[in-house]
Amino acid sequence: MSELISNEEMKLRYIFAALLTCCMGVQAQERAEVPVSADEFLALVCRGNLSLASEKLNVPIAQAEARAAAVFADPSLSLEYANNDDHRMQMGQSFSAELGYTISPGKRGARVNLAKSEAALAEALLEDYLRNLRLEASTAYYETVRLGELMEQARLLAEVMSAVAATDSMRHAVGNIRPADAMQTRLEANVAVADYIAACNDYDNARLALAAYTGPSEGAPVYYTPTGTLDFEEPLYAVDELVAGALERRADLVAALKNVDVARKALTVEGKERNLDFEVALGYNYNTEVRNELAPAPRFSGMTVGVTVPLPFSNSNKGALTAARLRAEQAEIDYQRARQEVQTQTVQAYNDYVAAGKRAQAVGKMAAEQSREVFEAYRRSYTAGDIDINDFLDIVHNYTDVATMAIDSRAARIAALLALRHTAAISE
Repeated sequence: MSELISNEEMKLRYIFAALLTCCMGVQAQERAEVPVSADEFLALVCRGNLSLASEKLNVPIAQAEARAAAVFADPSLSLEYANNDDHRMQMGQSFSAELGYTISPGKRGARVNLAKSEAALAEALLEDYLRNLRLEASTAYYETVRLGELMEQARLLAEVMSAVAATDSMRHAVGNIRPADAMQTRLEANVAVADYIAACNDYDNARLALAAYTGPSEGAPVYYTPTGTLDFEEPLYAVDELVAGALERRADLVAALKNVDVARKALTVEGKERNLDFEVALGYNYNTEVRNELAPAPRFSGMTVGVTVPLPFSNSNKGALTAARLRAEQAEIDYQRARQEVQTQTVQAYNDYVAAGKRAQAVGKMAAEQSREVFEAYRRSYTAGDIDINDFLDIVHNYTDVATMAIDSRAARIAALLALRHTAAISE
């Protein structure tokens, strides 16, 4: 009897493994499978991400605008010709040319400084975007690792439960168990297989989603296979040092400070815009001979110099200047608020990291391995007929819960570490 059951169990396991191998082989023919470590994946993201490529263009755009702001105003040239009825009355003709230039005291320098500050802000915003992108990509990478472990867990359970169901079919055939018990284990095996199919789909979708971070690819869709794990040696941090480092290095704080500088420079520009513009002009005119008998005149040329000054009545309206000053004050307040938020976020991220580490120690790999040993022991006892099906299924469900909790706790621990490094601006 035991030899027959053993042969049936081995046969079912072989069929189950063969089906999985064939399925994976078909998938491999239809898509590109690319194993990748966490560091390799982040390098691909930094090199090929389309959103990042778009954001990078903001820096040369701002730099080009800074160069444009440094251009001097163009002079103006005026040409004029006059015919004083010379053909009939012989009053002569005249030609004149005038070169003018508008002088705006302080305005060009203020605009150049503002444009340079905006270029520096664009660089800071790009660094902050890259920081957030790295967190998002790393989180997606280790989420895929988590789903891969859940898929493997589902595969093992489906394989074991299928073997138990096959054994129960044989035991029912010889009258050792009730039909309902054999039907129940077959139902549990079907549920386990369905869960495994769903886990495979979730894992494949997550692998495909990783390709969206690395940019477009030619040919078959790329499925990245993470080679990383959820296990790591937990680094120790001091919360005070984390807060101090975050306040010094956080890219969003640097951007907020650059924004304060931009607002101040914009206030300076608005103040300089109220300065008087005046235009200086240098002219030359030439008059031909007047041959009219009543008022003859020789030909002559002359020079003119002039200054045009506007009347600044509009300067009495200080609305734009007041708005610029308030925006500068607002930027200062936003920067102080950002510093306060960084302090709070860093302490919270540290607390989450510590709590996640303790939870992973309580329900981690060791707990999952012990639960697996208990499960195997109860499976052997159930196969031998020492315990009933209800006790065995309780152990199955408990093992599934513990194994899933162990994987999730390890994933939560590495997610908390990623969040802490992101919040405290820790270089990896």
